[in-house]
Amino acid sequence: MLDHRERGAVCFPIVRVEKRKNFAALFLKGIETIDAAEKWMGARVTATFLDLRAAGVIQPEEFFFDEVIGFEVWIEGHPQPLGKISGFFPVHADPDAPMVCVVKADGDSSREILLPCHSDLMLGCDRDQKRLVFAALAMDTEVS
Repeated sequence: MLDHRERGAVCFPIVRVEKRKNFAALFLKGIETIDAAEKWMGARVTATFLDLRAAGVIQPEEFFFDEVIGFEVWIEGHPQPLGKISGFFPVHADPDAPMVCVVKADGDSSREILLPCHSDLMLGCDRDQKRLVFAALAMDTEVS
């Protein structure tokens, strides 16, 4: 929905979304020309639902951190899950800093395992099975 102080609020279906360097460009049905778009300059954009995967902004293997809370964590080559994701935190204060995945160990809710969320280590996200799969790492303790 676009809400303009002079034009009022109007809903326009999203045709597509393109990722740009520092923003996302929305292409709306009914606003096909630059002249038409200029009439809506300064309008506030609101959305009650935007499926970023369907729009092609988020790839199927990508995910939002809050959507995988509670997912099982599997380590490549291990027969059982390591535990369930209970949260994420950044390595440091930089907003672009890598994230660390907090996993509550199966069978021991007081034990937390920290895994780096790096694209080289994350092998897959299965939303149907509610699991993330990580590459096997050298660990000080056995995963059992």
